[in-house]
Amino acid sequence: MLRLLYIFLIIFTLTNCCQYNNDSVLFSDSYNELLNLYNAGDTIVFISNNNHINSIIISSIDSLKECGGFLGYPRKNKLVNIKHLPLNLWNDGTEHIQNRPPRLLNQELISIENDLSGKIKESIIGFEFQDFNAYLKQMPDKTSDTLLTYLKIKEYWRLVTDLPKDNQTDTSIIEIIWTTQFGLTAYYYKNGDYYKIKNVR
Repeated sequence: MLRLLYIFLIIFTLTNCCQYNNDSVLFSDSYNELLNLYNAGDTIVFISNNNHINSIIISSIDSLKECGGFLGYPRKNKLVNIKHLPLNLWNDGTEHIQNRPPRLLNQELISIENDLSGKIKESIIGFEFQDFNAYLKQMPDKTSDTLLTYLKIKEYWRLVTDLPKDNQTDTSIIEIIWTTQFGLTAYYYKNGDYYKIKNVR
C-alpha cells in the first residue's frame, strides 16, 4: 500500500510540475512598460562620475509558464537576463545537470512573476544588478525632478537595495534609477560614486 502511495505521488508530481518556454506569455500594459525595453543582443554602456566605463549585454529574454505541482502554484514569468562585459563577474551561480557541462546562470536584470491560480493577487517584480537586489510587489511612485534632464526625462523610479545596511560596503550599489525610456538608467554606490547611461538606443 505504501509503495502504491509513492507511485501515485511521483506520477502526480510529474504530471503537474511542468515548465516550458512560451513566447506568448502576456502581461498587463503597466508591466509591459517595464519588460519591453530590451532586445536580446542590446549592449548598454554606462559612464561613471570618474569617467569609467561599464557595459552589459542583454543575453536573453525568456518567457516561461510553470504549471505548479504538489507544492507549487501555476505562474508565468518573464526575465531579462544580462551578461556583464568584459568579465561576467556578477552572475547567479552555476547550474549542474547530470551528463551536461556546467552552465553559468546570468543575472536577471528584471523579472516579473504572476500567479495564474488567482490565489496570490500581487505580482513579484525583481531587479538584479551586480550586488543590487530588490523584490517588490508593485513599483513605487515615480520621482519627478531634474536628475535626468540630459536625457530629457522628467520622471523615473528610484529603487533601493534589499541588502541590510549592516551588510553594505562602500562598493555596494544601494540605489538604481529605472525609466520607461531606457530601463536601467543610473546606479549609485554607497561611497557616492555613480554611473549613468551613456549610449541611447
